[in-house]
Amino acid sequence: MKSSVYQFLRRDKTPPGSGKTTGAGFSALLVLCWGMFSACADFHLQIEEGYKQLEAGNFDAALERFQRSSMESPENPRVLAGLGLVLSLRRVSQLSALKLLKTSLKKKPNNRVRWELLTLYMNMGLYEEARVILSPKWIPIEKYFDEDMRLLREGVACMRRPSRYALQALRGGPESTLREYFLTRCLLRRKQYKKAFASFRLVKNRKLRCELLASISETDFKAEKFKYRETLIRCRNQFPGSVVLHRERPGLLSRDPGRKRNARRFYYGDSGLPPYTPPEDEWRFANVKEEYYDRISIRVKLEKLNSERGNLRKNKTNPEPGKTP
Repeated sequence: MKSSVYQFLRRDKTPPGSGKTTGAGFSALLVLCWGMFSACADFHLQIEEGYKQLEAGNFDAALERFQRSSMESPENPRVLAGLGLVLSLRRVSQLSALKLLKTSLKKKPNNRVRWELLTLYMNMGLYEEARVILSPKWIPIEKYFDEDMRLLREGVACMRRPSRYALQALRGGPESTLREYFLTRCLLRRKQYKKAFASFRLVKNRKLRCELLASISETDFKAEKFKYRETLIRCRNQFPGSVVLHRERPGLLSRDPGRKRNARRFYYGDSGLPPYTPPEDEWRFANVKEEYYDRISIRVKLEKLNSERGNLRKNKTNPEPGKTP
C-alpha cells in the first residue's frame, strides 16, 4: 500500500525498486553535462587568457594559448583572430596572418579584427583588398551606412587613388580623429608633407596617433624636425599590447605581386625560421626571374597573335581557288 501511494505521488509508472536505476542514470547525465560545461568554460578561459597576454605584450605566451585553443577548435573565429594578430608581428608569417584574419572576419564580423586587417593591408600597399573587406558582402547592412564605415571607405579610396577629388571627399566629412588619420596618410601619398604633419597633430586619440606613426616612414616628417624614434619608443612603452606598434614593417606587396602568390619569398631583413633555411636564389633573384619569365610569356603571346593576324590577311588577299574572298 505504501509503495503504491509513493508511486502515485511521484506520478511514475515504474515498478517499485526501479527508482535506484533512474537516480543513477540521472546522476551520470548530470556528471556528463558538468564535464562538458567545465571543458567549454576552460576553452573560453584559455582564449580570454590569450587575449590578456596579448594586451600585456606577452606575445609568446599569447601564441601558446591560442595554439592550444586551436587544437580544440581550429575554426573558432576568436582563435583564428588571435593567431592572426600574433603571427602578423613577424614579416615572415604576415601572409599567413592575413589569411587567418580574413577567415575570422568572414566567419564573425568584428570591428577590431576588421581594423587590424585593414591596417595590415594598407601598410602592405594592398589597397584593393582593403576596399573589398569594406564592401556590403563583408559588413552587415545595418552597419554599412554608419559614419565610421563611410569614413573608412573614403579613407581607403583616397589611399588607393590619392587624387584631388578623393581628398576633397574625405575633407567633406565631419571632423573626427579617424578623418585626420586618413587625411595624414593620403597627404603623405601625395607627398604633401607639411599638410600631412598638420593633420597628424590633429589626431587626438593617443593610441591611434602612435599607430599612425608606426605606419609611416621616418623621413616623412624630417623637415618638421620631428623626433620620430624617441616618440615611437614612448608609444611602445605606453601601449605594450598594440600589434601595429610592435610589428615588423611589412614589405610592399603591391610592388612585388610574386611575393603575394608565394609565401616562401625571403628578402634581406626577414626574420628566418630556424628549421628552414631558404636557398639563395629563392630570396635574392626571385622577383627578377619572375619579371623575366613574364616578359618572355608576353612576347610569345604577341608573336603568336601577330602570326595569326598575318595568316588572316594572307587568306583575304590570296583566297584559295574556287573560294570567293
